[in-house]
Amino acid sequence: MDNKINPYITDVEEIFLIKGIETDENFEMYLTEIEKIVPPLTPETEKQLLQNLDDKKTRSQLASVYLRFVIAIAVEYINNGMYLMDLISAGNLGLIHATESFDNTGSFSEYAEKLIRHKISTAIECYEKPVRIPIFTTNTIERSIDENRNITVKKLAEVLKYTEFDARQMSAIYRFCKRENIKIVRSADPYINYDVKKILSAEGIEICKDLKEYFTEIKRTVPYLTPETEKQFLQKLNDKTTRTKLSEGYLRFVVMIAKEYIDSDNSLLNLIASGNEGLRKAVESFDCTENISFALLAEWLIRQKILEEVKRDKREIPIFYKRKK
Repeated sequence: MDNKINPYITDVEEIFLIKGIETDENFEMYLTEIEKIVPPLTPETEKQLLQNLDDKKTRSQLASVYLRFVIAIAVEYINNGMYLMDLISAGNLGLIHATESFDNTGSFSEYAEKLIRHKISTAIECYEKPVRIPIFTTNTIERSIDENRNITVKKLAEVLKYTEFDARQMSAIYRFCKRENIKIVRSADPYINYDVKKILSAEGIEICKDLKEYFTEIKRTVPYLTPETEKQFLQKLNDKTTRTKLSEGYLRFVVMIAKEYIDSDNSLLNLIASGNEGLRKAVESFDCTENISFALLAEWLIRQKILEEVKRDKREIPIFYKRKK
C-alpha cells in the first residue's frame, strides 16, 4: 500500500476494471448517486475549499468531493473479507473526522488518507474479531513451540508469572487460534521497561503539553514494574500505600493499551484517563485467592473503561447507504 493515491480521481469504475474486481448493485447505486451530485475534485476547487474552512458548509463540501478518494483507498482492503460498502462507510467516517479536525497544516490529502486508512483498518480488526493475548505470553508460548519443548503447565506458569490456571488457558487459546486461523493480536506487556514517550513519538503520535508533563513525572517518580516487585505488592494489598505503588507500576501499561484506540475522535489524554479508572477498579477488586492473574484482570478492566470512552465519542457516518436485500 505504498502507492500514493491520487485525490483528483475522475473515473472510479476504471480502478475496478484495472484490478478485475466485480461490483454489486449496492455499490453501483452508491457510485451513481455520487456521480450525480458530486463533481470530480480538482486542485483549484480543493484550494478554494481549504481557504474557507471556518465555514461548516465548506467542510461538508470538502468531504463530499473526497468520496471518490475513499473508494480508491477502500479497494486496497477488499480481500480482507469485509463487504466493500462497509469498508467505504468506515473510510467515510475517517474522511469526516479529517475534514472536521484539519487545521490547514500540511497536505489535506495526506492527512485524510491517514485517518481513512486508520478507520478502515480498525473496522477490519473488529470484523475479524481477533483474540488479544499479552505479547510476553505469546512470545513465551511461541518460543516453547519453536524449540520443540514439551513445557509443562507448571513450568509455563512459572515463566509467565501466571497461575497454572491462566497458563493452561492461555496456551490452549493460543493453540486453538493457530489451528483455526483466528487472528491473534499481541497485547501490551505489563512489564514495560522503556520510555513510553519515546515509543509514542516514534509512532508519530502527537503528545500534548499535559501528556508530556505526565510522562515526565512517571519517568521521574515511578520505577519500572517487574514480576518480582509486582508479586511483593500483591502479597500486601491490604496496605493502602502498596495498592498505590501497584497502580503506579501499571501506569505505563495503561498508556500502551490506550494508544491502540487513538484517532481524531478520542484524544490520548482522555483514553489514558479512562484506562487509569479501569486500573483503579482492578486494584480495588483484585482477590489473590481467585484463579486469575492481576495482569489479566487489569487489562480487561482497562480496556472496558477505554471502550466506554470510545463509545461515548462515537458519531454516526453522515454518508449513508441502504443495502439492497
